[in-house]
Amino acid sequence: MIIMKTKDIITRSKAVVSVAIRAANTKEVFEKALQSKGMDVVFRTNNTGRIYGVTFIDHENKVALNGSRLGKAFSANVFNAWFNEGKKPQLFTENTAQKPVNEEKSVINYDTSTIEELSAIFDIKPQGEDYEEIAFARRMRKKKRKKFINH
Repeated sequence: MIIMKTKDIITRSKAVVSVAIRAANTKEVFEKALQSKGMDVVFRTNNTGRIYGVTFIDHENKVALNGSRLGKAFSANVFNAWFNEGKKPQLFTENTAQKPVNEEKSVINYDTSTIEELSAIFDIKPQGEDYEEIAFARRMRKKKRKKFINH
């Protein structure tokens, strides 16, 4: 896995796509709005027309990102709901629904997209089998068998 050099790549792509979503009412207008900002979009659809994948190509940064990599609000399901069911996505900013801050305690608002980005950067492995450990154990068993046969 290649780690992004800076967070600016994802931040810029998110910003451009967000502006295009706000400005567009149709798929064609959305694609043209992205192209005017130096980005393209590729939608993967099945035979019934359902969008199951979306990739954003940022020509300025020379990177291609899956929509889900930008965050949950940019996933294929969101675009499928918009273009096939007419449910335009509502993008929220961090300041949209903040609670009043108590003077004694400060409230920390965690952005889920930031957490997703951090987990991708640090390559957090899911719990399960450690294949390197299994391979090591297999090699050790083979060594024991070879020693036993040679004696």
